[in-house]
Amino acid sequence: MFFAKAAANGVLGNMTYDAIRELIRSIRKPKLEFGSGGIRFEAVVSRKFYNRVRRKKNSGKRAGSSSTEGVTKQLETEYRLMVSLKKSKNGH
Repeated sequence: MFFAKAAANGVLGNMTYDAIRELIRSIRKPKLEFGSGGIRFEAVVSRKFYNRVRRKKNSGKRAGSSSTEGVTKQLETEYRLMVSLKKSKNGH
């Protein structure tokens, strides 16, 4: 669910596939997720499909190769709300 929401935010923010993938990698903490099983964004969201939807939504505009602060903050918040994380050993 988080990957779908992140991809939608990337499309709305007109971000390249690589930019949204790197943003997700910086936000996620797979080792602390319950039952993540090592799922990767690339396995869930196809580059071809993402780019097709992004070009359709943002026709005539060039995609941004970096994330904006607004998109980053929004995805960090959604990640914390959507994903159950294990408590780390040191309590943080």
